[in-house]
Amino acid sequence: VKAVTKVVNDYAKKSWEKTASLWRTDSPGNAAIKEAIESEKEEAKQKQAAADEAKRAEEAGNDEERQKALAELERKRAAKRKREEEAEQARLRRKKLMEEERAKRDPWLNFPSVLDAERKLDELKEARREANAKLEFDLSTQLTKDISAQERALKKAIKAAKKAH
Repeated sequence: VKAVTKVVNDYAKKSWEKTASLWRTDSPGNAAIKEAIESEKEEAKQKQAAADEAKRAEEAGNDEERQKALAELERKRAAKRKREEEAEQARLRRKKLMEEERAKRDPWLNFPSVLDAERKLDELKEARREANAKLEFDLSTQLTKDISAQERALKKAIKAAKKAH
């Protein structure tokens, strides 16, 4: 029984493959199916092209909006810079006015020895701020000691200048 079944199946298989091959090449139904599949692919390509074109057009519109937004941002930044410069100039004017009033009130503070001691004290304080910012605590501690010594020296210089005046 197995041998008979094998012979029948082999013959049927050869025959089926020939028939299927002929149907694939000569059948009008197969050609219609192929055309339908190809037209669907073509439609998908056209839809994709239309979507890409719409996206480009939207980006062009967004680009204009983006340019407007950038121009607005630049205008705001320029106004902010101008306000900051004006504030800095006002601060410098106030500082200069305070120094003039101080000089009128205490003329001995304009002596060269006092000015030199104040300048040195300011430099030490700035160095300590930088050391603290860099977390160099050993240096900061030493600078604090130096600042204390410089403040004492400044008091001595002021006292001597006051006596000389």
